[in-house]
Amino acid sequence: MIGAPGCETLVTHVFLAGDPYLDSDVVFGVKGGLIRALEHQEPGTTPGGHRADTACALLRYDFTLAPSLHLEGV
Repeated sequence: MIGAPGCETLVTHVFLAGDPYLDSDVVFGVKGGLIRALEHQEPGTTPGGHRADTACALLRYDFTLAPSLHLEGV
């Protein structure tokens, strides 16, 4: 669930590439555009500016929020 002031709340899923259950998941409706691979991150500064003391994995995905259609004060 992702939200921001002035935007509609987005509820979605992101799925990991290579998951053995991607083809059989009927609950969440896996679509190709929602599948992403993890990227290896060496120790150091992450793209988000945080410090990682050990190697880790990153998942990159851009979300676009729609402007809110609700009128304030109505």
